[in-house]
Parts: sequence; C-alpha cells; structure tokens
Amino acid sequence: MLHRFSIKIGGASGTGINTVGMILSRALKRIGFFTFAYREYPSLIKGGYASYKIEFSDSELNSTSKYADINIAIDKASFTHLAKEAEASTIFIYDSDVIQLREDDMAILKEKNIQVFSLPLSSKAKEVGGDVIMTNSILIGAVWNLLGLSPEIITKAVIDVFNKTKEIEENNKKCTIAGFKFLDTQTKLLERFKPQEFANKRISITGNEAISFGAIASGVRAYFAYPMTPSSSILHVLAKYADKTGMVVKQAEDEITAANLTLGANHAGTRAMTATSGGGFDLMTESVSLSGMTETPFVVVLGQRPGPATGMPTWTAQSDLNIAIYGGHGEFPRIVLAPGDADECFYLTAQAHNLAEKYQTVVIILTDKYIGESIYSTDKFDNNKIKIERGKMLFENFDKEKERYEYTEDGVSERWLPGDRANTFIANSDEHDIHGNSIEDAILTKKIIEKRLRKEKSIMDSIPEPIIYGTDNADISFVGWGSTKHIILDAMDELERQGKKINFLHYSYVYPLKVQTLSKFAAKAKKLILVENNATGQFGNLLARYTNVKFHERFLKYEGRHFFVEEIIEKAIENEKGSKAKNS
Repeated sequence: MLHRFSIKIGGASGTGINTVGMILSRALKRIGFFTFAYREYPSLIKGGYASYKIEFSDSELNSTSKYADINIAIDKASFTHLAKEAEASTIFIYDSDVIQLREDDMAILKEKNIQVFSLPLSSKAKEVGGDVIMTNSILIGAVWNLLGLSPEIITKAVIDVFNKTKEIEENNKKCTIAGFKFLDTQTKLLERFKPQEFANKRISITGNEAISFGAIASGVRAYFAYPMTPSSSILHVLAKYADKTGMVVKQAEDEITAANLTLGANHAGTRAMTATSGGGFDLMTESVSLSGMTETPFVVVLGQRPGPATGMPTWTAQSDLNIAIYGGHGEFPRIVLAPGDADECFYLTAQAHNLAEKYQTVVIILTDKYIGESIYSTDKFDNNKIKIERGKMLFENFDKEKERYEYTEDGVSERWLPGDRANTFIANSDEHDIHGNSIEDAILTKKIIEKRLRKEKSIMDSIPEPIIYGTDNADISFVGWGSTKHIILDAMDELERQGKKINFLHYSYVYPLKVQTLSKFAAKAKKLILVENNATGQFGNLLARYTNVKFHERFLKYEGRHFFVEEIIEKAIENEKGSKAKNS
C-alpha cells in the first residue's frame, strides 16, 4: 500500500468536477496534508469522460498513483470507467439521481467486494433549499464526512469559492452540511496519517502558473501567444495579471505572428516570451532560425503532447525533444531546458531569459500537459533568488566604432538597443559580416559561423551537471528528464520504505548535454534503466550520440498517459528479482 490517500472524481467536461477537486484539495492542505492533483479530459468543451484526481499524504508527494481509495461517479460514463479501475479496497460513490445501476453494474462491484454509497445529489440539494447546480456542494460535504474530518474547514473552503452573494454562500453552506450529514458514517480511513502544520503554509500551483510567475519575476514585459493546449493557461494567467504587472499580453492570430512579435520585442530590448505546442512550434521554426542568425534572444515554452499533426491535444507525452534540439534550419547554438516540477518551472523560466540574453540565442522550455496542468504543493517561491542578467547589453559608454557582430573569444558580441547612440547595424535574415551587411564571401562566412558556434562551449561551461538522488550503492538506477522527476522520486520513497536501494539521475538542462556525471553514474550502476514518455527513447538516443553509456532497459510509455508511481515501483522490483535470479 502506498503511503498516500487518493480520491478520483469522474464526470463529463463542464460539470464542475474540477471545482470539486480544487475545493477538496485546498481544504486538505489547510488541515496540514501535502497534496497533488491532476486532471484528464477529452478535447471537448462539454461532454465526454473527464476526471480529477487528488492525492494527499502527511509526507511530500508530487505524482499520481494508478488507483484511488475513493472513486466518485457523477454520470453513467464515469461509472463505467471508474468501476473497471476500482480495486477491492476502493470505496465507490455515485449519484443515484443520474445513474440507475443495472444488475451487471452491481455484479462488477460485488465481484470486487467494493463498498458502495449512493447519493441523490440534486434531490438533496433541492430538499435543503439549494439549486441543482449546488449538487457538488452536497458531494463535497459527503466525501468530507467519509474521510472522518470535521465540517468547519470544508464549509469554509466551499464558501471561499462560492461567495458571489450572501444567498449563494448560505445555500452552498446548507448543501455542504446536508451532504456531510447524509453520509452518517464514522470511518478511520486517515488514521495512518498525521497532518503536518507547516504543510498548510505551502502554496498550490500548476506548472504553467509557475512558469507565468517566473516570467513576471524575471522581468518579462511582453507575452505573445496563440492558444494551444497544454500551454494555453500561461496566456490566461499572464493576461489576468497584465494590469498589475504592466506586461503587454497579446493573443496573436497565429503562431508565426506570436514568434515574430516575441523576436521583435527582444530585438528592441524588451524581455519577451511565447508558448505553444508541437504543431505551433513547427510554424515557429523559421523565427527560431532567424533568432540564430540575428543573435537575438528568444524564449519559447514548448508544451508537448502525443502524436504528429494535431495528435491528442489534451493528453501528455515527452515526444518533442528532437524538434526542440534540431528544429530550425542552419547551424546555431540553442539551449533546451525541461523543468521537472513547479519549482523548476518558476526558477528555470527566469534562468531561460538570463541564458537567452547572455548568449543571445534561442532557449526552449520543454514542458508537457502532466507538468503544466498538475497542481503541486510547494514552498512559496523566493523572488530574491531571481537575478536578472542581461549579458553584454550596452546602456552607456557607447563606442561609435563598435560593430554589432564583432568576433569575440566566447562568440558573444555586445548588443545595444536599436536607435541608441551607438553605431547602427543591419539585422536581417541573410548571412552577414560583423556590420550586419549581407555576404556570400567564403572566408567571411566561415568566420562568422565559427564565431556563433563558439557560444556552444561558453554555454556548456555555464550550465550545471544533472542531479543524482538516492543512495550511492544502488541495486537499480533510473535516468530521466523533465516531468518524470517526481514520479521516480516518489517511487523511490516507497521502495526505500521496503528496504530497496534505488538511485536516480535527473536532467533539467537537457541540451547542450552534460555527460560527466552520467558517465560516472552509469559506470557504478548495477541495473541502469531509462524512463521516458515517448515511443523511441529520444533522450536515450541523444545520450548514445554523445556517450558510450548502455542502458540495461528502456522503460517507455507512449499512450498519451503519464507514468504512474506504481509502474516505476513494479519496474524496479521486477528488475531486482531478475538480477537476484540471474546471480543465484
């Protein structure tokens, strides 16, 4: 049994299951639990099957598990899905006003010996003077009672959300209490957990929100984007805070426009950013190359999703590493970052802008739906840790003879704002000399290309090695990048409780690739396993290009779903048993 408790709510998109999950999660955090939440939904505005899952514990967790302790179905489609997933220990709640169970439905639950509670949600809401839309408050109260918790905190959490008028507040309060009293049962579901007071002081935040606040903290003053799941909510968050921050936030008509607006703003000296998904990044690659040629800082968030073309817009994958590294024609330096949690989303976004300006190049922040939309419980971010570094940017002491693209040892030339008192220069898409004048001369072309590529060594020297977690003398060693970070770390915690020796090498700075730590890590590994959310092992292939490291196994998942913590645990145990059998 995992040291956590989970609740999964299923229903059609647009029926308020996200609000139910958010309220329960917020209230659990107030009690002193560490929480993590993730939602799944089809690419429909309304209808289909969607779910919201809350995980909580008295120790830190940042991943999702495969099963739930409580499954809640509010329509027939969600009942079908959740009944298949349920285990013998699962408690099942369903809305009896909407779902009429047939004999075969009951047979599924009886076969698994599942404890079932039926709730007439809309009937109960009307009975206490509420409206049909307040059925979710009935449900929230009932679940809270089932957890054996006191009603005051959950009532306050409901009112905090539904507080448009005094009447709405009171009716939702009545519905929450009615739901709490309806399930008149005493349980000890949470007796193995001891809430931690300091957990309440943490913030709950999605990866995309953390990226947004990281952009604000690092001095981004212009954001241009065309909505594309899973990065769309960055646009929503920054638009919400535009008046307060003074940031220009614009929804462009397409991704090409968004990229060029971002590039133009950076050329003029304003820190700017854009975000998109795979298909949008395809359209942006000409601008990516233009950034490489003009040596203009350019930061883009690439939110990955499964499949080529439109693919599966509302599901998750790590399948765009190749295009992040190789997308765009010609040869020029770039940096690819892949945050592994909300903290890294915040701090690496700030670092992305520093690196883009310091090396006057493209920086791609690789995310995915799992990390972008998961709700993490984390410590408050420290803005004092954010240092704005603009690199070789001239604001005074101009030299009229200075050339924009002059040859330097580190490949980085000084830059200044167009229209300043310094020398004028041309910045267009043609190959150019140090003045920016178009050239086709072989010798000058070779020199300017070599000048740009010298940045690669400077970049490599400035980025950190990957981080090793866990024991030095491990039986199983995992390697991963980006959003697999806490799935593996949480699995390690569970495995260590079982006395297993596990370690893990995590990459957040994905490209250029640092390999010294990896080589030492792999040399000591008894069983080295690569973990990736794609079909071809793109990161493993990148490592093979630069090292002689050989993985004993590549654990790949490519069905549009993230890894569950149990899958990593099972993989570790399976390999440990295999190793013991081989040695016996």
